[in-house]
Amino acid sequence: MKKIVGLIAALALVSGCATPAKNTNKDDYYAKENALRKDYQQCLKKAGKGAAECQDEKDRLLEQMEWNLLDEST
Repeated sequence: MKKIVGLIAALALVSGCATPAKNTNKDDYYAKENALRKDYQQCLKKAGKGAAECQDEKDRLLEQMEWNLLDEST
């Protein structure tokens, strides 16, 4: 029985059936990017457009966007 379960698991990994878990992580990254984008937009509304007070939010958003692009390229 253990051999059959192991064979099914190996087949799922080799055939690519296990990839939805990886896509879930990508969805998490994009959700984080969207949350950071909203934080940045809220900061801009609160402080005024181009406000220097929002630099931290902008930097975090840009960093997350870079990570997402790197993740897509792999």
